[in-house]
Amino acid sequence: MLTRMKQSTTNQKGFTLIELLIVIGIISVLATIAVPKFASAGDAARGAKLAADLRTIDSAVAIVVAEGETPSVEKVTALMAAWPVPPGGNFSGPNHTSASVAVPAEAYTLDTATNNYRALCGTLKAEDI
Repeated sequence: MLTRMKQSTTNQKGFTLIELLIVIGIISVLATIAVPKFASAGDAARGAKLAADLRTIDSAVAIVVAEGETPSVEKVTALMAAWPVPPGGNFSGPNHTSASVAVPAEAYTLDTATNNYRALCGTLKAEDI
């Protein structure tokens, strides 16, 4: 009888509790390392979108200026209806590498004070990101 019990326990297949705990511990350490990397990747993507949007608006206004027209308030208002909405949350970029910065809540606007007609998001220009 005793020999039959020994045979049945030695033929069982599966993982022990210790093996499972070790694997779960390794996976949790890897997850702890990976999660902050994914969060910073989202900030970098928002920064890239913000810079791309501002450059696109700058290009569209430059085309209007190159055609010999001065961007009027009516034209700018018509253009602004088609402009994308700034991404929400924080962003990081080459000029903001130390920490992520909050995206200004304002919509995109034009700086008409200097006759440069540069696209702005709050006070940020494309080269500031």
